Amino acid sequence: VCAGSNTPPFTNATAGGVWSITNGTGSATIDQNGIVTGVSAGTVTVVYTYSDGTCSNSATAPLMVHPLLTPSVSVTGAASVCSGANATYTATASNIDAASVTYDFQVNDISQQNSSSNTFSWGAGGNITCVITLSGGTGCFTSLTATSLPVTQTVNPRPTGDNVTPPAIC
Repeated sequence: VCAGSNTPPFTNATAGGVWSITNGTGSATIDQNGIVTGVSAGTVTVVYTYSDGTCSNSATAPLMVHPLLTPSVSVTGAASVCSGANATYTATASNIDAASVTYDFQVNDISQQNSSSNTFSWGAGGNITCVITLSGGTGCFTSLTATSLPVTQTVNPRPTGDNVTPPAIC
């Protein structure tokens, strides 16, 4: 279960018992219907105790409470290139747990490369961003996408030989 989320009801319990949680490294709450709400990340134990007045018995089940993560992405690379050259940009995704990541590199909000590669080569200038999309993992995310801040690439003209003065020769 994700922190802040609920499980479906635990089932297969003899009617008339009492649900409880034993907090371990994490914490959770449980209601009378066996629905657990994750509070903080870590392990907890779900306990169901039934008593008929003479005898009592308890059944337990471990449960992992996963943290609720906010994914993010940043892009690094050169701010300028010479005309005709490309620079490589690298996206670094954070808070993604064990999720698979798709990297959509965009220039001026137009997709240029949408793949599993976190690198992108570009040399035509503009505002370069990356949008990540997550799938799999624990699924405990505030969002399945995140967008980087832009890196602005400037294209500089190559110097020409027209303005070179030869040295005086004696």
